[in-house]
Amino acid sequence: MPPEPDMTTSAPDASTPTPAPTASRARLFSRRRFFQLAAGLGVGACATAGYARWVEPFWPEFHEFPMEISGLHEAFEGFRITHLTDLHVSNAASIPYLQGVVERVNDLKPDLVVVTGDLVTQPRPMPDVAIEIIGKLTSPTIVTFGNHDCGIHQSNIVLPNLALLEKLDQGLTRRGCTVLRNRSATIRRGEGTLWVIGMEEIWSGLFDPRAAWTGVPADAPSIVLSHNPDTVPMLTRFAPSWILCGHTHGGQVRLPFYGAIILPVTNRQWDAGAFEVDRSRLYVSRAVGYLHQVRFDCRPEVPTFKLTRRL
Repeated sequence: MPPEPDMTTSAPDASTPTPAPTASRARLFSRRRFFQLAAGLGVGACATAGYARWVEPFWPEFHEFPMEISGLHEAFEGFRITHLTDLHVSNAASIPYLQGVVERVNDLKPDLVVVTGDLVTQPRPMPDVAIEIIGKLTSPTIVTFGNHDCGIHQSNIVLPNLALLEKLDQGLTRRGCTVLRNRSATIRRGEGTLWVIGMEEIWSGLFDPRAAWTGVPADAPSIVLSHNPDTVPMLTRFAPSWILCGHTHGGQVRLPFYGAIILPVTNRQWDAGAFEVDRSRLYVSRAVGYLHQVRFDCRPEVPTFKLTRRL
């Protein structure tokens, strides 16, 4: 039997090639790396899924946004409007979460709260609960409706559920809210006037901008509340100062370098945030609630607009 090599004293000869690993060792190495990688990916996927389902849907961003308006009277300088949209009250929603959002809005003490629709969710709406939650707002509140409030949850025009609309309308009015359905309201401060125009839901077939603008002076400082941003091309002809929308939820799930996976609108460029559209400004909120309990890179939001004169 040949003697064993002396591993402690001999050095490899540089001219001698290093033997390649055996096939079995290569397979063992590959399997080990594969399972390590798979385990890492599995842990990451589970953590991401848990975050998207249990953290981000209940992590609203409260932020302040400047709202410049041409012709705004100096009396409205610093006037603050908080925007709520798409609460989606149903048996699938977290009622304590929505109640907590309203409590935080009350803590902000805005001069006005506006709510732009989808107070409830089809096909199992909870209008009484939605009325109770919104009725807890302590600031003056203006409400418009969305497709779910009309009994419509698909992108087509059908006969609206008038009974549901009237229940929401009357219940909110009794709670002291102003409900605008193709009509306007004026807010006065000192010698200044701000017009707020509220639209019916576009999919209901009741949407009528001409009726809504009846009596509104041309070029008056104005804010339009319209649930669906697909209505924007029909509203900008009236040159409102701002248009506030919801409906898109920002997509709820957004991927890096791609954006929203699903958007229930035709004009996908107005997915979330602020935009210049003709002579108007548009803000599309990422919404408060959800249809499905999942959000990723798209936190719910509650913007508060601070009015200032546009020079």
